[in-house]
Amino acid sequence: MGTPIKKTEEIREILGRACARRELLVLETPYLRFESSFVALEGDTLQVLATMSLDDATYGLRGPDVVMRFPEGLGFYEAPVQVLGLGTFEGRRTVRLAL
Repeated sequence: MGTPIKKTEEIREILGRACARRELLVLETPYLRFESSFVALEGDTLQVLATMSLDDATYGLRGPDVVMRFPEGLGFYEAPVQVLGLGTFEGRRTVRLAL
């Protein structure tokens, strides 16, 4: 387990780079796992494209134990996230996450 990153600026910088490159991420609950990709960071909301049905996004991710995992450089980051709901970005349906 690595050292936690707690500086807001550093976290936003890492997520901004991931969005710019449309990096892969995994949204995971104790029961489900979905491959996704970063799309946009808007304020304190992160938008991701996910490979899941609308029902999975609506019901499968609404619990309090959703975790986001993604690679960055030589490391791998993990963070609990709160699903805010669905959104759209550039005409595509996204899942909105609270940072």
